Amino acid sequence: SRSAGVTKDLLKQQAPMGTLEVKLETLYVEQFGKPTHFLTIGEPFAIVIRVTAAKAITDTAVLVSLQSDKVHQTFANVIPLDLSSAERIVHGVNLVAGVNIIRFEITAALMGDGGYQAGLSIFPAANDHKYTPETSYCEYKKVLSFQAGYRSKRLFGRGTLCELPVSKVTYSPG
Repeated sequence: SRSAGVTKDLLKQQAPMGTLEVKLETLYVEQFGKPTHFLTIGEPFAIVIRVTAAKAITDTAVLVSLQSDKVHQTFANVIPLDLSSAERIVHGVNLVAGVNIIRFEITAALMGDGGYQAGLSIFPAANDHKYTPETSYCEYKKVLSFQAGYRSKRLFGRGTLCELPVSKVTYSPG
């Protein structure tokens, strides 16, 4: 049976990689205050991750990778970024021994319509973008499946990978 979150079937279909000091319990998307398998494009949402750590681990990086059914490469990496800083990636997620819940609040779902899968990597922040699945605390591929769609049925099937909101339109004769 499917619940809003990681399906037991998807977790059983793969062996996680890494040191396995962290174990994924659930990963789901939440919108309008509820777990869901359907995101409304343009609306805020959250990615909620529940993991169990074998011991306290400081200064981790948490990365959710999104794959679209439309392309073969990663559609998006969801990781806290500070675009005003030279450092860019915000690390410092400290895990306690036992259960930890991590929430990524996303301002708006700006992906195109269609199906998506999410994977999870938690790795030492010092490794930054040079981490490998083998040196991560855990890495899971495609453990969550969800759909994104437009509020209006007239926009269905546009085939886009991303929506970039236009904040202002001006016009003047040439």
